[in-house]
Amino acid sequence: MVFRSLADGIGPAVVDHPFRRRMPLRTVPVAELSRQIYIRERDHSYRDARMYQTGHYGVALLAYAPLGAVVALAGSPGGAIVGGLVCVGLSTLPDFDHRLPMVEHRGPTHTVAFALLVGAALAAAAAILVESPSPLIDVGFVAFSFVVGVVSIGSHLLADALTPMGVRPFWPVSDRHYSLGVTHAGNPVANYALFGVGVGMAVLVATVITIVG
Repeated sequence: MVFRSLADGIGPAVVDHPFRRRMPLRTVPVAELSRQIYIRERDHSYRDARMYQTGHYGVALLAYAPLGAVVALAGSPGGAIVGGLVCVGLSTLPDFDHRLPMVEHRGPTHTVAFALLVGAALAAAAAILVESPSPLIDVGFVAFSFVVGVVSIGSHLLADALTPMGVRPFWPVSDRHYSLGVTHAGNPVANYALFGVGVGMAVLVATVITIVG
C-alpha cells in the first residue's frame, strides 16, 4: 500500500509490504534518467553497428566481380587477382574509426568522399610504384587502382546500408540517412551468408573466364 507519493509533494513514496521493511523508493531526476537511457541505447548501437569482417569481405567480392572479370578478359588475370585482394583487404578500412578518438562511428569514414579519397591514394601509389614501357599502360593501372579503392569502400557502405543503423554516404553535403534495415550488423547468419555469396560469385566469374579464355 502506498501512503505517500511524489504527487502529494510530501516526500518520497513509501510502500507497505508485510515481508519487507519500509523504505523510500529511489527517485531519479528526469534528466539523469534520459542520460542513462541514451547511454544504454548508444552502447547497444555500437555493439550492433560493426558488421563482421566476413560480411564485408563477401560484399567486396560481389562488388569487385564485374571489374575483375573485365580486367581478366582484357588480358590481365594477374592484375585482376591483385586488384581483388586489395579490394577485399581494404573493405574493412572504414571501421578503423572505432580506434580514432572523437570520430563518430559510421561518420566521415563511411562516406562517398572517403571512398574517393582512398581511390585517389591508391591511384597515387600506382603512379609512383608502377613502371611500364607504355604510357597507356601506366594510365590504365592508375585508373584501375582508383576504381578498386572506390569499389572497396563503396562495398562497405552498401553492406552497412543493409543494417538498421545505416549510413550517411553524402555527408557533409547531405545528412540524409540511408538504411534498408534488412539485418542487424552482428547477425552471424547474415554475415556468413554474404561471405558465401561473395565467394560463390568469385568462383563463378573465375570459372567463366577460364572457359571463355
